[in-house]
Amino acid sequence: MKNVDQYRDRRLRLSNLTTERAFISVTAVWAAREEFNNYSQKHDAEIIKEEKRIEVENEVRLQVDELMREELKNLKMVRSTNLPVSV
Repeated sequence: MKNVDQYRDRRLRLSNLTTERAFISVTAVWAAREEFNNYSQKHDAEIIKEEKRIEVENEVRLQVDELMREELKNLKMVRSTNLPVSV
């Protein structure tokens, strides 16, 4: 029975942490927004744009990293063969 109580206490603490994090997350998003005129509960395009912007930035960062790796590899290859580097 002691193990069951410990498990229940642990789950309750984790649940409270999750709830607290969710509250902080929701508060961070909605605290500065004024919704008093949004009676029809239309979507907020800015929230969608912010989320998509993060996704696009991450994808672009990955692509740029890959291009930079290729460019570095090419430069190292040119340097190792002692060919003149043209800019």
